[in-house]
Amino acid sequence: MSAPRKVRGAMTWAMALAIGWGGSARAADAAAPQAVPFQELKGTTLPDPDWQRHVCALAGIACADAAEIAKDPAQAPRLYRAKGDPQGAYYVILPGPQLIQLAYRPAQGWQKQQQWDFSDYQPLQPVEGDGETPPLELYPAFYPLGPRRWGVAIVAGWNEMYSGGGGHWDKADIVEIQPAGRHAAKPRLAGLPFACSKSIRACFSEQDYKDSPHCHEEFEGALRLRFAPSASSPSQWDWIATWKESHWPGNEPASKTTESRVTVRLDAGGEASAAGKKLADKISFCEPAN
Repeated sequence: MSAPRKVRGAMTWAMALAIGWGGSARAADAAAPQAVPFQELKGTTLPDPDWQRHVCALAGIACADAAEIAKDPAQAPRLYRAKGDPQGAYYVILPGPQLIQLAYRPAQGWQKQQQWDFSDYQPLQPVEGDGETPPLELYPAFYPLGPRRWGVAIVAGWNEMYSGGGGHWDKADIVEIQPAGRHAAKPRLAGLPFACSKSIRACFSEQDYKDSPHCHEEFEGALRLRFAPSASSPSQWDWIATWKESHWPGNEPASKTTESRVTVRLDAGGEASAAGKKLADKISFCEPAN
């Protein structure tokens, strides 16, 4: 890990509201609450090789062409299926970010069912790094907020760059999605540490590079979530957040890599930014210990 890592594809983690999105919501509501990941479709798993043109027309936007995507892969529309959804149910994430719920049948083609536009969303805790701030991204999963209530993770990332190294950090706001393409104006949780990676140069001479088993100090962290009914607020779920981080010291073999794990319970009834702070105060978030 010698380069900053983007959240898209960095980890592998839809739920319906009470408006008939499909079977996965009902199944998840009947069992223990859990996040439901999206599975990206590519190549032979695509239901329609020309899906991008049709979906972008339905969304009313001009999607990036192949040349633009080659320069900036984040501009590419991405097609997903949600775990447990019925055949023919799909989701597309577009830059903005936007989320579109679709149905597809070969005889009828694509039909747009709902479209959530988060392009006007401003993170509760703005982030700053080196260079241009990356655009907001939508992580491909739905998260349970309470019985028949679901949210998405809007991810704000930033980079740091320095000689021989660099880093990338992501924080997420969890925003409730609502019927008819609406979403809550304020997040349910804010500034939640989501993922990070950092590489610091540890070799400085030709001899160092020749002799060292590892010329960088490296950090990598990611969030995992579980959910449980809240004692303080029956209409919401508490989140059990586990942060796992690895540290590979500079000039040491891989066997010297250590891992840490921190778990905190985030109260459903708490203030949005307090949840992120509660976790952030207990982890290093890919920063060297003093």
